[in-house]
Order: sequence, then C-alpha cells, then structure tokens
Amino acid sequence: QASYNPGILSVEQIISSVPAVNEIANLDAIQVCNISSQNMEEQIWLQLWKTIDSLFANKLCDGVVITHGTDTMEETAYFLNLTVRHPNPVVLTGSMRPASALSADGPFNLYNAVALASSKEAYGKGVMVAMNDLFFCANDVTKSHTTNTAAFTCPNYGPLGQMRDGKPNF
Repeated sequence: QASYNPGILSVEQIISSVPAVNEIANLDAIQVCNISSQNMEEQIWLQLWKTIDSLFANKLCDGVVITHGTDTMEETAYFLNLTVRHPNPVVLTGSMRPASALSADGPFNLYNAVALASSKEAYGKGVMVAMNDLFFCANDVTKSHTTNTAAFTCPNYGPLGQMRDGKPNF
C-alpha cells in the first residue's frame, strides 16, 4: 500500500542502497533508460542489446545485471536470450514491493543478482531472471502473480536454481 512512482531512482541510487554488493563485485553503472516497464519498446531493447554486446565484445565486464520493472521483465529477458551471443551471464532483477514499502524486496534481489552474475557457475547459462532467492532461465520465465514476491515461475521446467548465502545452487 506504499505509494509507488516507477522510474524515479537512478541506477547509482539503486546500487548505493545495497552497499554489500561492492563486497562481491566491482560495479560500473550504465543508465540505458529510466522508465516504467510497461513503457518498454523495441528501440530500448535494441539499445540494451547493443550495450551488452559491446561490453562483452570489448571484454569490459564479466557479467551484466539489469534492474527492470516486473511488468515486462520476462519479455526483455526473452529478447536478450535470443540476441546476446556471449557466454557471459546476464541477469535481470527487480522488485515486487517498492523501495518505500515495508520489507522492500529490491535490495536483496539486487544483491542476489550481482552474486549470480559474478559467479563462475553462471558462465554459459544464458540470460536469467533472479527474484525472491530463485533464478530462472529467460526462455521459460513468466510472471504469474501481480503482487506476491514469488511472482516469477518457469511453468515448464521450474527454476534453474536457488541463491543461498550469496551463492547460486544450480
């Protein structure tokens, strides 16, 4: 019931809200866009893909984490899974509860996404979505609930794994 205005926080503000992520990875922030996810469009998907491709092709990073609204997260994950041709991990994450809500889930989801993207085990696994201590493959993930923190599932295959103490268990 907290008021929510999507697309307000910058990527730097989001990262600074979880100082522990700097203990598991060296992060550089790139703000591709800052919109409500229902406003996602092809031009932004293409820009996102080109940015990721350039980062990996030029060996500028080992993995990518994308913070994303949940309304179109599965579509973005699927598009990137079809277009990113590098074995480096790409992990999308978001939150079901806004940052202003009691027990916001975004900070821990971000921590888990960074831990997953920086793990050696994630290499070669394709694009993934990390939410609520679980991570899912992009080609089967779907949002199955509009408010529950356990909103994402893979109805055909189940999750790829679970995060435990900052480590992925595939």
